[in-house]
Amino acid sequence: MHAHRYEQAIDAYEQAAAIGARKIFMTRLYTDLARCYDAAGRYSDELRCYDKLMQLVPDPKLTKVKMAEMQLRMGQYQNVADNLSGLKADPRYDAQRITMLSSAYFHLGKTEPAFALIDSLITASESAKGYTYYNALNNKAFMLADQGNHKQASDLFLQAISHYSADDPKRAVCLGNLALSEAHNGQAEAVQHIEQAAKAIADTYGTNSHDYIIILRKKAEILQMLGMTDMAAEAFKRFFEHERQYVTANFAFMTEQQRRNYWKREQPLIAECYALENQDPDFLLDVAVFSKAILFQQNIDHRHSDKFGKTFQADGQKVRNALKTDECAVEFITYVKNGTERYGAIVAYNDRPTRFVPLIERDSLLACPISSRSGTKPLSYCISYTDRMMKNALYEDKHLYDILWKPVIGDNGQIKKVYFAPDADLHILALEYLPSKSPQPSFYRLSSTYKLVEKSGPANNNNKVLVVGGVDYAANNLPAATNYQPDRSGSRQLSEDHILPRETSGFKYLRGSKTEADSILALLPGFEKRKLVGDQATEMEMKTSWPEANIIHISTHGFCSETLEPKPAEEDKDSLREDKSLIRCGIIMAGANKYAQQKAENQPFEDGILTAREISQIDLKGVNLAVLSACQTALGKTSENGMAGMPQGLKKAGVNTIVASLWHVDDTATTLLMTRFYSHLNDADQPCTQDAMRRAQQDLRQISLTTTSERYAFNPSTLGRRKVKTTKQTNFAAPFFWAPFIVIDGI
Repeated sequence: MHAHRYEQAIDAYEQAAAIGARKIFMTRLYTDLARCYDAAGRYSDELRCYDKLMQLVPDPKLTKVKMAEMQLRMGQYQNVADNLSGLKADPRYDAQRITMLSSAYFHLGKTEPAFALIDSLITASESAKGYTYYNALNNKAFMLADQGNHKQASDLFLQAISHYSADDPKRAVCLGNLALSEAHNGQAEAVQHIEQAAKAIADTYGTNSHDYIIILRKKAEILQMLGMTDMAAEAFKRFFEHERQYVTANFAFMTEQQRRNYWKREQPLIAECYALENQDPDFLLDVAVFSKAILFQQNIDHRHSDKFGKTFQADGQKVRNALKTDECAVEFITYVKNGTERYGAIVAYNDRPTRFVPLIERDSLLACPISSRSGTKPLSYCISYTDRMMKNALYEDKHLYDILWKPVIGDNGQIKKVYFAPDADLHILALEYLPSKSPQPSFYRLSSTYKLVEKSGPANNNNKVLVVGGVDYAANNLPAATNYQPDRSGSRQLSEDHILPRETSGFKYLRGSKTEADSILALLPGFEKRKLVGDQATEMEMKTSWPEANIIHISTHGFCSETLEPKPAEEDKDSLREDKSLIRCGIIMAGANKYAQQKAENQPFEDGILTAREISQIDLKGVNLAVLSACQTALGKTSENGMAGMPQGLKKAGVNTIVASLWHVDDTATTLLMTRFYSHLNDADQPCTQDAMRRAQQDLRQISLTTTSERYAFNPSTLGRRKVKTTKQTNFAAPFFWAPFIVIDGI
């Protein structure tokens, strides 16, 4: 079945499951549905099917083993241990059960029982010298290598290799792993062994296979470890070109979830190229540009799309050609050097050579002290929490500019415009607002510096605007979904992460959001306007209304679950994992307090949790500007894929420009900022979106509001109450008020 057909099959199976039938029919249905979810890359949904099967099948051993296999792939090691530790011995599954349980224990830090289990399997299978024995040797070697015991790991890999026939593909894989351990030991034999592995895999699978790409990457890594830098550079280039060709040939035939899962695995491996540093900055720029182009590829069937093919031709030379002589483009990246993750910057110019600038270690940056009157906190705290005093201190601190910007662009004033694409934690730090001791250039945040080449507008130029505000989260009489299966993955994930509010204490009404929506509409003369308020602002209505608009403005609650995913061990980094980052971020729509609850009666309804993944599946190529006037809509779990959350979902859906927030925003300041932002968009000189926001921020910093309130106080002379007037002066010069919103693209 073609990959895109699996999603259609899933919808049909889910509708059949909702109807229900006899146990034997439901058992077959959930078995087939689990296979479809696996093929579509939706592993958490596959696990949900196994949960159902556990309730239907009298002897659930096979189901538990299959379930554990999926959980191991997804890094749910405790669940693997819980599922398998109590299973009785069964010769049909014992080898697989012991191997997986040993791996789970090892990842949980329980090394003693992990090694005891794998040793028991080696002993039990030694006499037969079959696949189980070789596989157990391999697994123990992997565990030893992960502990840094590469000498003993090499010995075990050699034992396993001696039992494989010369034409067995498993021998080539084992040779590659042996070579890695030898390289860690500084043994020159590693080069010979990795060459043998590469030849064997090329002979067996061909040079266009993904197995061959893995071996090419391992070869480059080995040469780098052995200090053969020139050969390593050539090997990394060869690996990158094969990876580019593989993606070009195969991405069009994958589902969107398969593409995300694939890139979740591959992007960190491609990032190993950055270890070359200054050896070939132009090549590293190509790597960075290509990686970002893939990450934000739109969620459409690309088999007949010319743009899809052009995206894979993205390279640094086109970026350099798009720059003027007083401009530069900066790709921030993260990479590992000497076992430590650090930041770097690739700086491109029109008229001079590209530079690679090594920056600070990632942990050191997050630990940078930021001081305010309330005390000193690390940068990680200042980024993650809405502490007014610390936000102000963060964006008044000139030290960070010296760390992140001064080495990149200097301070001689030659560069007037800087276009930058952040990475990792820098996605949730407003780099463009960091103050300096000297005059600054103008900064423009981009999803990728390749946007300088692709300065295309939306697919349509209509004058429709959609404004959403005053959402009724307590609405309880909404229509059920008809003719399709509602996507309830958002509420299910929030429930699993234990952050879904109870119905009685759910999302609170935002008093200022309706006023904000009315103010925005008044500032857009000449537009065909539509407003969704109260119980009209449903998830179902949003999904149908968004594609019709040129401008979308949404004032509602946003959410971001910061649940961390375990980092894969060395032996797992080439295995497929599920990218769930887009499910853990989103916005809240009407009825969420009731319909997000995990009750049977709510299953036919949309849950009111509109996730970034759901948004990524809507065709929004016609949307020029999406403004998310909600709390923390620019946040997301930053991972090896870089930016997550709502911005990634919107970019994948095709939105041209995004405005989103980095922290909980002040109602009054937001309304003032947004009204001035839209006003400046209509200025006679037609500023770009980022310049319009910059002008709006400058306006807001000059505003001072006087508000008068009345209260009753005790009057001692009359022993009664008297009315007291209080006057309060509020200004918005502090960064807490003007700096929460960032603009992505819009140049």
